[in-house]
Amino acid sequence: MVDLWDMSPAALVVATRNIERYQLEGRVRTLRADVYDGLDGERYDLIVTNPPYVSSAEMASLPEEYRHAPELGLDAGDDGMDVVARILGGAADYLRPGGIMVVEVGSSADLLMARYPDVPFLWLDFERGGDGVFLLTAEQLDEYRDSFEEKGA
Repeated sequence: MVDLWDMSPAALVVATRNIERYQLEGRVRTLRADVYDGLDGERYDLIVTNPPYVSSAEMASLPEEYRHAPELGLDAGDDGMDVVARILGGAADYLRPGGIMVVEVGSSADLLMARYPDVPFLWLDFERGGDGVFLLTAEQLDEYRDSFEEKGA
């Protein structure tokens, strides 16, 4: 069972269309939520997210092809960590014991590690390249909850 959530109604329309196209009704449901607001206390074994992580300054210098994506899906405030900080700050309340969270932060990885230097992010390697994706366990998210909340989650 999969819950797919987004705050964009347009994104949810596309997701619903794909769920129907691939006959995943009954296994995948869509929810309108802003990070965790709208999940009504659900708890998960796995949360995978590719949140906005582009700083406001970086937005101005993105290549033209990025202009086709909604700004809402890219821009994450002055340092690019606004949404990631919210995700980390609330994650322990939405993962079951033994659960894991996988988050893409792309080129903002160094900024994230500087912001949370004590957090043992596990950076994932991919067979075909790519970087900027980390994994944390539910237990780590709970252990470092205060750090996430102190840094503006």
